[in-house]
Amino acid sequence: MEETCGMISLPLPPSLNNAFVNRQDGKGRYRSSAYKAWQRAAGDCLSVSAWDMPSPPYGITIRLNIDHRSDIDNRVKPVLDLLVKHGVLTGDQWVNSLHVYRDRSIDGCTVAFFDPECMTLGQAACRVISNLEITE
Repeated sequence: MEETCGMISLPLPPSLNNAFVNRQDGKGRYRSSAYKAWQRAAGDCLSVSAWDMPSPPYGITIRLNIDHRSDIDNRVKPVLDLLVKHGVLTGDQWVNSLHVYRDRSIDGCTVAFFDPECMTLGQAACRVISNLEITE
């Protein structure tokens, strides 16, 4: 397990399927009222600038309390966009490592930050094994 340097608890983000609404004139999309409400509520949770945030590149672990009726990846973009909007991240293009988990033991969503340059034990073992030469 990677060593984290900060964690944020957020309300469960909406799925991207429900975050935007098509304009009636067919010229674009706009944020749904549910997405706007989540952005306000989640933004209120981000008054945690006291802890030391990592500098880019970022490693992020997102845990979501969702069941298997919902796509796990549809919840990631709203979280990353919120972190950028509130200055927690300088830009989501700097996320080099992203881990997303279903976790029914939490409320809503948690976001933890880690050093993406650190390898897990499993990653280190894979690198060692892949560099072994097999001779007969």
